[in-house]
This record gives sequence, structure tokens and C-alpha cells, in this order.
Amino acid sequence: GQGRIEMELEQNEKGEKVLPLDGVLTLGMGVLCTLAYWAPVAMENKFLVSNVIAWALAMVSLGAISLGSFQTGAILLAGLFCYDIFWVFGSDVMMTVATKVEAPVKFIYPAPPSDTPRAYPFSVLGLGDGECFRVRYHHHSLLHVTQ
Repeated sequence: GQGRIEMELEQNEKGEKVLPLDGVLTLGMGVLCTLAYWAPVAMENKFLVSNVIAWALAMVSLGAISLGSFQTGAILLAGLFCYDIFWVFGSDVMMTVATKVEAPVKFIYPAPPSDTPRAYPFSVLGLGDGECFRVRYHHHSLLHVTQ
């Protein structure tokens, strides 16, 4: 059937209902990112826009996660390690996603020139692989704060 979405709107000084500013800004940034990703100019160097959006998504998602203890982090890391081994070496799912899905879910870089033709013209690095550098930087910055 027909459904309705209930939404609480803020009221301005005249008593009129208006959208909250953070919602409008978020919507605007989402539309801007979508237009930048699909713009004809960006299609020439789409990997740059894709990498920026992928990095932003990774940073926001990591900022939203809070681990309560070292034990929780270690269990999560071990589980993700087993998950990665299974999907990378146990099947071709990761390569299919990396080469067939054109979305900001990976870091891609133009492949170096070669005499042999390549089926996919980019080198691929998963978002999880890039997080190693973030964890290392965070650990390094914590060492300088405590000293």
C-alpha cells in the first residue's frame, strides 16, 4: 500500500516547519558527490574521485565504530582476517567485485605501463588494506601524546 514517512521538522521564529540545516547540508553534499562521480570530466580520471569518496566513507565508518576493549578489537580483527582469507583465496568473489563493480568500494590506481595487455587497467587496493596505515598513524600519534 501507500506508506507515509513521519519526519520531525524544526520550526523557525514564524512557526513555519523547515528542514534542519544539517539534513540539507548532508543531502547537498551527497548530491554533489554523485554529480562529481558521474560528471563527464571526472570520467576521464574517475579513479581520483572514486578514491576520495572511498577514503571519506572509510574514515566516517571507522569514526562511528567504538571498541570497548582490546579483547573485542582482537576478536574482530581475527574474524576479519579469516573472512578475508576465505573470500580472497577460497573463491573469485573478491576479484569479481574488484574488477566488475564500479563504485567507491576500493582504492584504484592506473596500472604501470606494460608490454602485456591487462584485462583491468587499474591496480586495486581494498579499503581494509588501507586502514593499516590509519591504525599505524593513530598508534604513532598516541605515543607522542603520552610522552
